[in-house]
Amino acid sequence: MRRRALKRLCVLIVVVVLSVLLMPATPATSVPPPFHGEDFTGDVIAAVGDIMPSPGQGPATNAQAVRDLMDTHSPDAYFLLGDFQYECPTVELMRDRWDPVWGDVKDDTYLAIGNHEYCNGQGTVGPQPYFDYYGARARPGGATYHWFKITLPSPPHLPNKQWLVVVLNSSCQEWDGATWITPACTFDSAQANWLRDVLDQNQHIRCTMALFHEPLFATPAPHAGDAKMRTLWDVMDNQGAARGVDLVLSGHNHAYERLRPMIYDGTISTSQGIHSTIVGTGGRSLIQFSGSPHPARVRADDDHFGFLKLVLREDGWTQSFKRTNAPDYDTVSIGCNQ
Repeated sequence: MRRRALKRLCVLIVVVVLSVLLMPATPATSVPPPFHGEDFTGDVIAAVGDIMPSPGQGPATNAQAVRDLMDTHSPDAYFLLGDFQYECPTVELMRDRWDPVWGDVKDDTYLAIGNHEYCNGQGTVGPQPYFDYYGARARPGGATYHWFKITLPSPPHLPNKQWLVVVLNSSCQEWDGATWITPACTFDSAQANWLRDVLDQNQHIRCTMALFHEPLFATPAPHAGDAKMRTLWDVMDNQGAARGVDLVLSGHNHAYERLRPMIYDGTISTSQGIHSTIVGTGGRSLIQFSGSPHPARVRADDDHFGFLKLVLREDGWTQSFKRTNAPDYDTVSIGCNQ
């Protein structure tokens, strides 16, 4: 009897174990990805990159003019697209040059790190002074890529609508002689996997914007588009319609350029591509375009400092290049794809 009971017990244990192993996996509870920046409510954005010259490059007059022009439009937030303080953001430069112009809106700035924050091979200071100045705003959760949400103001009788913003690091695995000092941008990199997770977990948000410094597509001025961002663009574009970014803002080129929507390989696609605008006109200098215009170019201006004003809607946005000492340029309203 004991053997028979033991045998039955063994059979029961085997059945239970097999049933557990073969049971369909229970979906994991959705947890917001790490590196979540500070959300805010508003619908007017002022965006620009390539801003403050070093003392040897001239006065801060143009950077101050851009900032003053921004304030006449009462933005809810400032999106800064890299290369904030040239050549390297030392503590002295941030205190003496940057702070008098930008310090009063420090808590309203949202930051995409640029190559000059890493000193671009021109010194050993590195980005620490920039990190120290902006603290968690520069790298929420300790990462130089992050995400946040914008809640649009709504009338009392309507539910709030949101935009998703992903901020990427386009310096893409730079080596300082001893270690990799920037995250990779390859297909299986932590940054790419993080981006997939963020987009997947926020598919309920219709409109999405991405900020990063070095553009994938551009007419040389002097930088041509940088192919190292192709993989991340592939993650972002709307080929599958399950995830998709509608608008990319970049700097790096010291000029303004708006491009038709493209997928990762440069194919123009009004249904699946991502709109992109380069606005590196924050005050450092202006650099003339060289070579043939990019095939996707819509409008361009390499003669004026200024910033990009965005007015967000629940189903799209209006953007306009606001120029110092010149009329507004290239005002256009665009709808989100999803």
